[in-house]
Amino acid sequence: MDESFTPHITILKREERNEQIFRAAEETPAVGTSQAAIMMARLARIAVYVLAAALPLWFAPVAISIDFGREIAFGVLIVIATLFWLLSVLVSGEFRFHYSPLLLAGGLILAADMTSAILSPTPFLSSFFAGPSAERIPTILAGLLLMILISNLFKESRSILRLLYILVFSGALAGAHTAIQLLFGVSLLGTFIPIASGIEFNVVGTINGAMLFYAILLGITIPLAIRAQNSVIRYALTVGAGIFAFNLLLINFRNAWIVLLGASIILFALSFKDMRLKRISGARVDYLAALGLIALSMAFILIRGVVIKDLSLPDEVGPSHLGTLRIARSGMDKGPTPILFGSGPGTFGLDWNAYKDPAVNQTLFWNVRFDQGSSWMFTRVATVGAVGALALLLFFGLSLALFLRILLTRESDDETPTSTSAFLGLVGVMIAAFVYPATLTFVLMLFLTAGALLALASSANDSADNGLWRIGYRAIPLNNAWGIFISSLVIVFFLSLGIGALYLETSRFRAALAAQKGTEAFANQKWPEAAAEFDRAATIESKNFLHHQRRVQARTEQLRAIIGRAAAGENVQDEFQRTIAQAAADIQTATALYPMDTSLWITQGQLYELVIPFIAVAENFARSSYERAAELSPNNPSIRVDIGRAMLILADRIGREAAAKQGKEREEALASYTDALKQAKVALDEAVRQKPDLADGHFLLAQAALRLGNIPEAIASVERVKQAAPLDIGVAFQLGVLYFQSGNAAKSEEEFKRAVALNDNYSNARYFLGLLYDQKGDKAAAIGEFTKIQTLNPDNQEVKTILTNLKAGRGALETIVPPAKPPAERLNTPVKVK
Repeated sequence: MDESFTPHITILKREERNEQIFRAAEETPAVGTSQAAIMMARLARIAVYVLAAALPLWFAPVAISIDFGREIAFGVLIVIATLFWLLSVLVSGEFRFHYSPLLLAGGLILAADMTSAILSPTPFLSSFFAGPSAERIPTILAGLLLMILISNLFKESRSILRLLYILVFSGALAGAHTAIQLLFGVSLLGTFIPIASGIEFNVVGTINGAMLFYAILLGITIPLAIRAQNSVIRYALTVGAGIFAFNLLLINFRNAWIVLLGASIILFALSFKDMRLKRISGARVDYLAALGLIALSMAFILIRGVVIKDLSLPDEVGPSHLGTLRIARSGMDKGPTPILFGSGPGTFGLDWNAYKDPAVNQTLFWNVRFDQGSSWMFTRVATVGAVGALALLLFFGLSLALFLRILLTRESDDETPTSTSAFLGLVGVMIAAFVYPATLTFVLMLFLTAGALLALASSANDSADNGLWRIGYRAIPLNNAWGIFISSLVIVFFLSLGIGALYLETSRFRAALAAQKGTEAFANQKWPEAAAEFDRAATIESKNFLHHQRRVQARTEQLRAIIGRAAAGENVQDEFQRTIAQAAADIQTATALYPMDTSLWITQGQLYELVIPFIAVAENFARSSYERAAELSPNNPSIRVDIGRAMLILADRIGREAAAKQGKEREEALASYTDALKQAKVALDEAVRQKPDLADGHFLLAQAALRLGNIPEAIASVERVKQAAPLDIGVAFQLGVLYFQSGNAAKSEEEFKRAVALNDNYSNARYFLGLLYDQKGDKAAAIGEFTKIQTLNPDNQEVKTILTNLKAGRGALETIVPPAKPPAERLNTPVKVK
C-alpha cells in the first residue's frame, strides 16, 4: 500500500506508533501544555457528549415549537464547547487543528447559503427567522462547528466510540418511549409536560421523521452490537437495535426502510469484501446481519399498511418530488440569480404561495402553506439554487469518496467497528436528505457523523503529503512574541463572538417565553395582556416579524372587543383610536421587515377591514393589502374571498350613508353602493373559479345577490351552472342559501341535502339543514344535524349554544339572533372551514 497516499488511521489500521501518538494527543499533555489546557479540552468534549445524549431526547417545555428549544439548547452547547476549545488553544501555546477537503466542502455549503440570503429580497429575515430552523444559516453554522469540534477534540478512537454509545443508548430510551406511546396510546412525558402528551409526540418533529431517525440509529447500532467486546454492552446494544427495529415495524414508513436498506447494502459490501480478501471460511455475523437487514428492508418496502397495530395516526402530507421541482423551476424562470442561488434559505413557503399548481385548490390542502418541499435536497434547489444544491451534493460525494476509500483499503480485521458504524450513520442521513425534508436533528446528525469519521481518519503524523485525500492534523506553535500577540487577538475576538452568541441565544429564549405568554393570553381572549406580551417579545427581538404580526392580531381582536363595547353604548373613542394607531404602526413594521410574506399582508388587510364601517379610507388600505397578498399568492382563492368580503362591508357602510342623503348625493351614494357590490362579485367569481367548491365564496356571492336585490336572477344563473356541473358541491350550497334567503324552504332543503350527499362532512350545509328542520318543528332531526356538526367542529361555541337551545325545546337561534345577524345575512359562513 502506498503510505504517502493512504492516511494512517488508528481505528482502521492499528500501527503501534500511531496508537501511541493518538493516545498522547488526548491523554498526555504536550511539552509546555498546562493542566488548564487539558481541562478546557475535556470540558469541550463533555459539552459534545451532552449534545449527543440530548439529541434524541431533549426538548424545551415551551409550546412555541419543538425545534425552538432544541435549536437554542444545541446552539448553546456548541458555543460552550467552542469557547472551551479556544481557551485550551490560548493557554496551551499551540494551535493544533484538523484539516481535510471535507472542511472546504462544508465551508462551500455555508458560503452558498449566505450568498443566497444576501441576494434574497430580505437578507436578514431569510438568514435567521424565515422557514424551518433546519434550513437557517445559524443551524448550518452550528453543524459545521460541531464537525470541526469533534474532528479536533476527539483524537482517539475510544472517545468516538464513547460518543456513539451515548447517542445510541439515548436514542434507545427515546425509542422505548415512542413504542410505549404507539402501543398503549399514552405518553409518559405527557404526564408531566402537556405539549408531550400526543401519541405521535417526538423530538424530531413528525412521527415519520422519528422513524427515519431510528433507521439511522439502527444502522449505527448493528456493527457496534456485533463486534462489542464487553458482553453487557453487546446485550444493551442488541436491545437498542431491537427497540429501533420494533418502532420501524409499528409505523412501517417506506422511506425509513429505504434508509435502512442503503445502510445495509453498505454493511454487506464491506463485510463481503473482508471475507473475500482475508479468505475467511464461513459467513461472519456482520455479513449475515447485513443480508437479514437487506431482506427485511426490501420486504417492508413492498408491504404497505399496518404490520403490528392500527394506530390511526394522521397522515403526513407534503409536496411530491415532482411538485417540489416544479416550484423550483418556476422560481428559476425569474432570471439567473434564482437559478444560481434560489429565493433564499428557508423561503420555500413563499415559493409555494407564489408558484403552487392551481390543481392543488381541488384538494383538501388547498389553503395549506408548505414550508418545505418533498426532501432536503429538492428543497435546496428552490431555496438556495443550483449552487447551494451542488454544494451539499459535493459534501455528500466527497464524504463517500474519502471514507469509502479508507474503509476499502484497511488491512486489519482487529479494529473496533466504530468507523463502520459512523459511516453507516452518515450514509443514512445522506439517503434521508433525498427522501425527506430537513430537520434540526438530521442536520446535526450529518455533521456529527462526518466529524466522527474525520477524527477517526485523521493522520497521526505530519508528513509532507498535501494531496487531495490528505486528512490529518497540523500544529502551529504560538511561542514567539508575534505569534502570541496575534493568536491572542484572534482567539479573544472569537471568544467575544461566542459570548455574544450566548447572549443572543438567551435573548431569543426570553423573547420566546414572552411570546408564549402572549399566545396563552390570546387563547384565553385576554387581548390587552396578549398584546403587552407580544410587545415585550418584539422589544427583545425587534427583527423577528412574527412578534410584530402576533401583536397586530392581538390588537385586531382587541379592536373587535372595543367595537362590541361601543355597540353596547360605552364611550370608547380614545381607546379605539389609540389601539388602531398602535396596530397600524406594528403591521407597518412587520411588512417592512418581511414584505414577501403573504400572511403579513392578509393580517394588515384584516386589521383595516375591521374598521371599514368607521373610517372612511380604511377600505383602500384593506383592499390594497389583500391585493398585495394576491400578487404574492396568486392561486389562493381565500384572498379573493377576503377582497369580496371587504367590498361587501364597504357596500353596507355606503348603504347606511345613502339612507341619510337626498337627491343627487343619494344617487351618487347608491351608484357607489352598486359599484362596491360589483367589485365584490368580481373578486368572488374569481375565487370560485379557482376553487369551485369554495363555500365561503358561494356564500358571499349569495350575500351580494341579496344586497343587489336580484335573488331570482341569481337563482336562475346558478341553476344554469347546476345543469352544467350537477356534482359541484359549491353550487349546491350557494343555491341552498339563495333559496333560503328567498323563503323557498323546500328547494333550499333539497339543495342542502344534495350538498351533504356529495360530502357527508359539509358542516355549513348541515347547519342550514338543521335550521330548516327547526323551522318545521322537527327538533330531533335538527339535533341530529347539529350534533354531527359539533363532532366535526368541537370548538364552535355557536353550535354548542344551538344544541343547548334545541334540547331545551327553544328555537335554534334563540339568544343568538339578535344580537347577531341572521345566518343568511352574515359575511362569514356560520361554521368556519379551516
